[in-house]
Amino acid sequence: MVRAAMWQRVEHFAFEREERLAEAAARHAPFVASIGGAGVFPDPLRAKVLWLGLADGAPELAALAGHVRTACEVSGAPVDGQPFVPHLTVARLRRPLQATRWLQVLDTYRGEIDA
Repeated sequence: MVRAAMWQRVEHFAFEREERLAEAAARHAPFVASIGGAGVFPDPLRAKVLWLGLADGAPELAALAGHVRTACEVSGAPVDGQPFVPHLTVARLRRPLQATRWLQVLDTYRGEIDA
C-alpha cells in the first residue's frame, strides 16, 4: 500500500475542471466569427492536418482559448504548450502529403460561422 500518497477521486477533478471551464467561458461575451484563409499542420510539404482559419473573431477566440488553457492547467489537465492557432480542422490525413494545391483551394473559401 502507498502511504505517502493522497488518493483523489477522478470525479472530483472532472467536476472541478468543468466548473473552471464554465467560469472561463462566462467571462466572454458571444462574438461573431467568420472563416477565411487556410493552413496546415505542421507545414505544407508534409501536411497532416488541413484547416480553415478565422477572418473575423480570431482575437476573441484567442482570448477565450487563453482562459480555457489556464482553467485546464489550474485543474490539473495536461496542456501541450503550443501557441494557439484559431482554426477549424477540415481533414486529418493518414499520411503526410504535399498540400500546396489544397491550400490554394481552401484559401479561397469565405463564410460566416453560425452559432
